[in-house]
Amino acid sequence: MPDTGSRSKGKTGKRAISRGNARGGFYGEQFTRAESFDLDEIDASTLNDEIGMLRVVIRRVFESAANEATDLSAWQEALDTLSAAANRLANLLKANQKLEAASSEVGAALRQALNEMVVEMQQAREEAQRDW
Repeated sequence: MPDTGSRSKGKTGKRAISRGNARGGFYGEQFTRAESFDLDEIDASTLNDEIGMLRVVIRRVFESAANEATDLSAWQEALDTLSAAANRLANLLKANQKLEAASSEVGAALRQALNEMVVEMQQAREEAQRDW
């Protein structure tokens, strides 16, 4: 297990997360300091990083199969792995599209609300100027 530098063993022998680790939670003790920092830097509004990572892994699996598979059984195993990865990629792409659509809907609603507020402020200013 990687050394996180922020854990200590208690009476039970289990590792405890220090309060300084922002990524505690259920899986927190599995993260190194670097991983915890990276997780804090993630833009959670998209899955672009995960999509890119999965594409790289798919390419590596294919290259490995092309270089090392010598019989039908090895190619069948590689094809099963690639098919599963392609299915996961398709699911990530769909989820990312939904996230982006939701984000653009929220943005459109905010723009509309701001525009309405600007119009109301302009009308109030014009009324105030007429009253002078």
